[in-house]
Amino acid sequence: MRETNDVLLKKINLDTKKMMAHVADLHADVIFRIEEEIKMVQKMRARDNADRQVIQTKNVERMSGTSDNIAKHSGYFHTLAVILATLIENVNM
Repeated sequence: MRETNDVLLKKINLDTKKMMAHVADLHADVIFRIEEEIKMVQKMRARDNADRQVIQTKNVERMSGTSDNIAKHSGYFHTLAVILATLIENVNM
């Protein structure tokens, strides 16, 4: 009976060690996959930030061009307003 218990105990110990090794492998695989997912998300964020920066730069350039056009054409609008005021004044006479 003692020998049977020793054999069973050795078998249980061996199975336990195998299971622990298997669990350690699974744990390492999960950690590796999590790290890969984190790297992928960081790459996506970096790419999104770069895209956002390009769009923002284009918008700033477009807005500065618009403000230049407004400054350029404001003189024309002022001249047009003066001409219209003069014409209206002449019509009312």
